[in-house]
Amino acid sequence: MDFIIELPESRGKTAIWVVTDLFSKQAHFVACRQIPTVEKLAQLFIQQGENHLKRCQQEAEEVTEIMLDNFTKVLDREGKLSDLDERADELRKQSSAFTKTAKTLAQKKRWDNMKFKIILLAVAVVAILLIILAIVLSFTLSGSGSQVAPAKTSAGGD
Repeated sequence: MDFIIELPESRGKTAIWVVTDLFSKQAHFVACRQIPTVEKLAQLFIQQGENHLKRCQQEAEEVTEIMLDNFTKVLDREGKLSDLDERADELRKQSSAFTKTAKTLAQKKRWDNMKFKIILLAVAVVAILLIILAIVLSFTLSGSGSQVAPAKTSAGGD
């Protein structure tokens, strides 16, 4: 404990009482009008202690409110995270079902495409066979028609 005295007046006070707490290594500064008596020092010390206690209690209440608010936010976030996790699981299931459906649909379309190609090939083969048959028939008919006609003319000339 020590006093700083004969300071310029500020708010009616010219001395500072310095109290050092050896346990917490904190210094407390109390403004005084002059060097007080022992009784006045005791009153100032108790008054400063009460003020300091009130400040500490107020700070503790503020910290408690902040911590409770943060805890509430954490609980809300946990609920939201569990909802998001459930939604992600549902989306995974839907994605798996969509993938299976897409694969079966792709196989069905490939098979339909293959059937169409087979039918188209069959129609082309039939068309080519009909064309070849028509050409062969036209050659055979024109060849047999020319042989038949001279035979009739020679028979008609006698």
